[in-house]
Amino acid sequence: MAADCVFCSIVEGSIPATFVYEDDDTIAFMDRTQTVPGHVLIVPRQHAANLFEIDPEAYARLFSVTAHLARAVKAGLNPAAMSILQNNGREAGQTVDHLHVHILTREAHDGYRINWDDLPANAEQLEGWAVRIRENLLLASHQGEQRFVPTETATPNPIRSFYHLTAPPTADTIALS
Repeated sequence: MAADCVFCSIVEGSIPATFVYEDDDTIAFMDRTQTVPGHVLIVPRQHAANLFEIDPEAYARLFSVTAHLARAVKAGLNPAAMSILQNNGREAGQTVDHLHVHILTREAHDGYRINWDDLPANAEQLEGWAVRIRENLLLASHQGEQRFVPTETATPNPIRSFYHLTAPPTADTIALS
């Protein structure tokens, strides 16, 4: 637990919260500053500032609980739609340095807007970024064991033609570092 972390204080019980779920690894509670009605936060009990500081299994459990809670929010509050957000870093909108997921109910004209201003990119830029990401899939393997391997298949999908999985991806085969 981090001494100056508001979510760690909620986990410890020193700051009150309106809980909707808890298990050995995760808590979920109503955000006290409701961005939209029904705004729920899902938080791992173990302190990690963001997804880069948590092991893949714990991250997978966090999103398993998130999916479970999203279904309950949908059934209980009947929103027209839902946004599931997980920000990493201040520039991405993270305001509490403890990994967490937002469930936001959505209605037409609810006033909440995620800025999706489209920035044009040409094919060369897209391919340059894709190459850098694909190259790092090799580096981001679990415990140094290579899980993505180059291939020379004749499939029209450029990602599939360059890399294929040696096994289906699981929390054990993909590292988040």
